[in-house]
Amino acid sequence: MSKIPGVMNRDFHWAPKVSQSLIRRLYVSEARGILDEELIDEAGYALAARCDSILKVTRAVRGVLDCPSCGREVRHAARAGATIACACGWSIEWRAFQKTYRGRQLFGGAAVNAFEDFHRAFPAARTARERILLIDRLIHEFHWNLTRRSPEPEATRPAAANLIEGKSQADVIAFLDELSFRTPCEESHPPQLSPCLDSTGTERQPRFLVADSSE
Repeated sequence: MSKIPGVMNRDFHWAPKVSQSLIRRLYVSEARGILDEELIDEAGYALAARCDSILKVTRAVRGVLDCPSCGREVRHAARAGATIACACGWSIEWRAFQKTYRGRQLFGGAAVNAFEDFHRAFPAARTARERILLIDRLIHEFHWNLTRRSPEPEATRPAAANLIEGKSQADVIAFLDELSFRTPCEESHPPQLSPCLDSTGTERQPRFLVADSSE
């Protein structure tokens, strides 16, 4: 069925960003030495749903859309004036599709590999510790882009800006820095992971600990 350009399309329901309060509750719980599996799953599956939406939009922008009517892959020209049409009869104008995701930070850009890795790994993780580590690594990932300053890709933007609510990117960065502060819990359980980057691109110790080999 054809859709009317300019109208928000009922066939596409993109997952919202995850609230800072939910992520903060998860980190506070872990800092107290509690692995709350329900809270881990609530946060993790909310992030996985967000990643799923990001991946679908990114594929569509790159010319492949999953038909919401029959599920077929529809290859298309992602440009103004084009129509995405499936063999099942479903169709939408490209400009109308764009209006379903614009302004929502749903394009994966240079962090798409991180979103793909989490989307695949989180449902398969067997322990609460594995799942909490995956969450921590995801929200501290970056968009890696080539810049004039370096021949190697540089961390230019936190992936959390696509994932976590915030009034601005600066607000999300401030939230990440808040999560990166060390807590008393870590003093008795020193981090065992190698250092990774904080929201400014400098090395930091990962917020969560590696699971014991006995788990």
